Amino acid sequence: MSSYSQGRLESKIMQGIGLLIVQREIKNPKISSFVSPTRVSLAPDNSVCTVYISSILPEDKTLESIEGLNQSKGFIQKKLASVLKTKNTPKLNFVLDESEKHREEIDRILEKIKDDKPTTDSETPSDAQEKGGKGDLKNNAEGNA
Repeated sequence: MSSYSQGRLESKIMQGIGLLIVQREIKNPKISSFVSPTRVSLAPDNSVCTVYISSILPEDKTLESIEGLNQSKGFIQKKLASVLKTKNTPKLNFVLDESEKHREEIDRILEKIKDDKPTTDSETPSDAQEKGGKGDLKNNAEGNA
């Protein structure tokens, strides 16, 4: 399958699952309507699809919703089959999308590095110009003439 077709299939899967959650069609009390699929990753042979889930809820509540989604994946696959219209519907696996947590951790580390960076009393470019250093265009032009 071409990457374009696979991309379209991934998009349809993500939209379909999102609608099932928002419209509360999945009758599992563990699943909150505050969770949503953020991305999907389809195996090259379309047999397995990993669905990444994020939420504004605390992590424990998000994990509970993911558990509910995994318990209901047979129902979800059946609903997706009518939307996808493919020979086989991929087996679904719902996991926590930790990309936002990783991004926040990287931001925190970069901020810490920025705060820990020692300040030095080095010359500023204007200081170098006053002393006739490299930054002084007038002296450089006269010296080259």
